[in-house]
Amino acid sequence: MAAFRGDLLATLTSPDHRVPDPRLGRERYWRIGFGPSQWLFVVVDFNEDPARVVTALGNRKDPPGWNP
Repeated sequence: MAAFRGDLLATLTSPDHRVPDPRLGRERYWRIGFGPSQWLFVVVDFNEDPARVVTALGNRKDPPGWNP
């Protein structure tokens, strides 16, 4: 994902969809049309200081609860 660092940062600052993660203190972010696939999916853990990206990956499926 290093090649998509700018896309990852754009996903965090202006997500198209955002929901809490099942784990407390984490958030899930999605941005359409960014990254290596239809969606760029990023999970951030805010339980640490500073917050850290837990995972980032391309996803072809719409996120749960997505309603354009």
